[in-house]
Amino acid sequence: MSVKPISSITGCALIGAGGHARVVAATLVRLGLSLEAVFDADPARIGTLLGGAPVVADAGRTDIPLHIAIGANGTRRRIAAARAGAVWLSLIHPDARLAPGVEIGEGALIGLGALVQTGARIGRHVIINTGAVVEHDNRIGDFSHVAPGAVLAGDVVVGEAALIGAGSVILPGLHIGAGAVVGAGAVVTRSVGEGETVMGAPARVTARS
Repeated sequence: MSVKPISSITGCALIGAGGHARVVAATLVRLGLSLEAVFDADPARIGTLLGGAPVVADAGRTDIPLHIAIGANGTRRRIAAARAGAVWLSLIHPDARLAPGVEIGEGALIGLGALVQTGARIGRHVIINTGAVVEHDNRIGDFSHVAPGAVLAGDVVVGEAALIGAGSVILPGLHIGAGAVVGAGAVVTRSVGEGETVMGAPARVTARS
């Protein structure tokens, strides 16, 4: 497994204070890392607490390790691009299972109960969510999100900022284009083009962006 060590890191700050951030905060607890602060741009959230840490206005800090705890792919990409020089912390839940030979990019999250098999490459700021299965030799593009319970069979390639919906199944060797959306519960039997939305079993194109 190739991932930046966190042995010298004792805590980090999160960007985002929504539901996904609570999941990430719980992961920090399991990893024994402290939550130093939570940054958010929503005035309604500022002044609240998340995981025992105050939610404060995002001032663009880069002096502490950061993790973007936001489920929206485009938002994660925009925030990462705006923070040159930041140290992005990848988080792997202790109850996730990673085979030897897995590569994980900076800022990624491998969630509770996720399985990532040998030869898989997980890009920057990717979310492999609760209970998802990423089989051998998958390539998951930067800023993509594999939602809870999704199953990607072997040799699947996922483009940048794609969303693989909860409980969906991607058959072996298929390509999911950049910005594509696979609906929850879909069974994908053929490759999906860039910007396409597919739904159903078998999956059919329902929209293009």
